[in-house]
Amino acid sequence: MAQTHFLVPEAGAALRKTFREWDRGEHTREWAMLNRAHEHAPGLVPEPLGCDLDADPPWVLMGRLPGAPLPAVPSPAQVTALGDALEELWSVPAADLIPRRSSPGVWPGTTHAGLSAAPRPEGVAGEAYDAALVFLSKVEFPAAPAVLGHCDPNPANYLHDGGRVRIVDFEDAGMSDADYELGTMLEHIAMRDASLSPLVARLARDERRLRDARLTAASFWLLLLLPGGRAARRNPPGTLTSQATRLLSLL
Repeated sequence: MAQTHFLVPEAGAALRKTFREWDRGEHTREWAMLNRAHEHAPGLVPEPLGCDLDADPPWVLMGRLPGAPLPAVPSPAQVTALGDALEELWSVPAADLIPRRSSPGVWPGTTHAGLSAAPRPEGVAGEAYDAALVFLSKVEFPAAPAVLGHCDPNPANYLHDGGRVRIVDFEDAGMSDADYELGTMLEHIAMRDASLSPLVARLARDERRLRDARLTAASFWLLLLLPGGRAARRNPPGTLTSQATRLLSLL
């Protein structure tokens, strides 16, 4: 998987994140979101220590956090700690932030366009392809209470120290809503084997919005897993079929 940045430890428990790609404003977004989150939820995210956003390449200096990435199948205690971290992040004022990347107003349309441009697969994947196109052409996300959305729920971005979960990687973060963030997490391909039903019971606010968010994310992963897609080669055979089956089960 291509990396958009590289990390170098520095003296004083600091970490320098240098961006290899920043055409979407990843560097300015990371700096802004770290500052906002650290102001209102200190200790949850890396402390922002300094930056040069005009450098080529740009960089952000931040404090290092303790802990190891969550496993693909977190324990019940880890799921509880993850829920605590999400609640803390979502308590951060966010109504004035820029929307997260792949926001509710954008992601259905870009995913629909990507699927429309891709050859229709055969079998159950083709059924899911058809269903995704119909869903994406109709789904709407009305305004909802704003939260700071992390946007990248790969378990590698959640560090567990045995008690608390902390969150890293905010280069795509921004204003979102709780159900959209939760749906994105539930359908992230790296989380597909996790037992996250306690998070749904605890954090979901609007059942329909959560379902629509899950279907949007599931459609996106179907697109990435199509032959020639960005995720097709780095996942085992049969992943496209299992993703198609998962998507259809959400309808």
